[in-house]
Amino acid sequence: MQMLSCAIAVGGDDHSIVRREYDTAVTFPELLILKALHGPENVRDIADAGDVSRDPDDERERLRSLYGNAIVMQVFPGEHTALPEHDQRMRRKQQAEAKAEEPVEEPPEELREGPAHPRGKRNG
Repeated sequence: MQMLSCAIAVGGDDHSIVRREYDTAVTFPELLILKALHGPENVRDIADAGDVSRDPDDERERLRSLYGNAIVMQVFPGEHTALPEHDQRMRRKQQAEAKAEEPVEEPPEELREGPAHPRGKRNG
């Protein structure tokens, strides 16, 4: 399950920022709950913080114990709704950026073009 760091403007107050990073980073499902509670515009500076092995049922129970059943059911309706484990958009963007940074491989020497030889040049 993806872990994310973020900054939360509690109640939309820019002077009351709670940072969740390193050992307090949030799971992707938790990020969605924070956005529902505080408003998406108040959950900022979201960055990938790695992955953690966590059972989705255990995560649902953890979220219920932290935030209450009502908000968990609002964000993830139905008892058997699968929790999303990763932000697919963020992962695709990271993969595209990593691919763009990969060095371009040189073709084998036998496939490289040699110096241009002008046609019609006489040996002399």
